[in-house]
Amino acid sequence: MPTWATNTHDTLMPIASLEDLAKRLRVSRRTVSRVLTGGKNVAPAVRERIEKYLARTDYVPNAQAARLAARRVPVLGLVFPTNFLNTLDDYVVRIIKGALRAAHASGHQVTLLAFDNLDVKQTLKLHRGRLVGEFVFTAFGPPDAKALRHLRSEGVPLAAVNFCAEGVDSYDCDNVRGGYLATKHLLDQGRRRIAFLHGSRWWVSSRDRHLGYTQALAEAKIELPESFVVEANYEPVAAEKTTDKWLESPKGPDAIFAANDIMMLASYRSLRRHNRRVPEDIALIGFDDSPVCSMPHLEVTFSSVYQPLEDIAQAAAERVIALNENRSSLKPETRLFPPELKVRESSGGVDPARWV
Repeated sequence: MPTWATNTHDTLMPIASLEDLAKRLRVSRRTVSRVLTGGKNVAPAVRERIEKYLARTDYVPNAQAARLAARRVPVLGLVFPTNFLNTLDDYVVRIIKGALRAAHASGHQVTLLAFDNLDVKQTLKLHRGRLVGEFVFTAFGPPDAKALRHLRSEGVPLAAVNFCAEGVDSYDCDNVRGGYLATKHLLDQGRRRIAFLHGSRWWVSSRDRHLGYTQALAEAKIELPESFVVEANYEPVAAEKTTDKWLESPKGPDAIFAANDIMMLASYRSLRRHNRRVPEDIALIGFDDSPVCSMPHLEVTFSSVYQPLEDIAQAAAERVIALNENRSSLKPETRLFPPELKVRESSGGVDPARWV
């Protein structure tokens, strides 16, 4: 569709293309393109004349044409596994907010993408077609590291969020430290039979949190039965059923550490159905520090490990934008952001006055 401009006689005149605009201004197409994209090597007087004309006519360039004319595409592709976008929970929202913060500061736009598996061909197609300039891949895993390295070797500016891949810019929370902090806190509260609601050994984040859990138990010289670690795949139904089984045992846990808050809340549902008090009978702690954990009108506020997802996503987005604009070195970096223990009533770290 052509852009319509108004001349000095207020007559509507269609601008069908960049060439049409250049012809009207009596300059080359390249000169107009440089002015539109903020490029250099344009005489000040010529630039001023073009800019005044564009302002007077309210000219709006075709976005796709502008991208094709520019050397770099100011569009950040934020990529999630498809199943993550089915719920759009707090985790996803915080990642999006961090990426938007970086993009806005750099004049870039953000587009959300979802892949069932990391799609190399589709990523290359989007990049080479000048539709997406840089990519942040969130919550993929070790099997995807090779694909990411291949894309990087093809000149695609990219970074990984919430998992670390060798040879790729990677940004994550120090999940081992977070798992350790949660378990150590429960131990400090006098708990000795601490169960772990695992996400999955295929998920790096959950695996690292489990490693921190085992480190804290080893430090305290505590050995627990294998049945105290169950993979619930980050699914609330599975987490609730697992908690039901633990409660059927006379030697069940006195504390439960869940690899994320969603599973922790599902576990709490099971405890309430079985008339178990939190934290008197069983202490609970999660991971992510979702907003629901600190809501004061709940029966109990929930302890959790905060991971700075917005800061992590922002750092990754800033990195790929810099790579896209050739403002950063090509050597990949890995950054682990420190977690923070948020102690509330459910773990016994704060006096549960509402149970007294």
